[in-house]
Amino acid sequence: MFQSISSPLSTTAQIQDGETIGAELGPRETRRGQFIYHAAILSDEEYFCSGALVSTRWLLTTGQCTAG
Repeated sequence: MFQSISSPLSTTAQIQDGETIGAELGPRETRRGQFIYHAAILSDEEYFCSGALVSTRWLLTTGQCTAG
């Protein structure tokens, strides 16, 4: 049911106050700490998927985010 994968993804992230993030319904302005369990997954500094932080070491995301 679940698959654990190794990934060179960064384990740290930062968001600046007022930074605009992409969303399906259009970009929204955010503030630090507003979405503490949400993670953006980047490739070459470009957003390509998201996930939910379930612990300090685990990120829950969909299979399409990790498919070849």
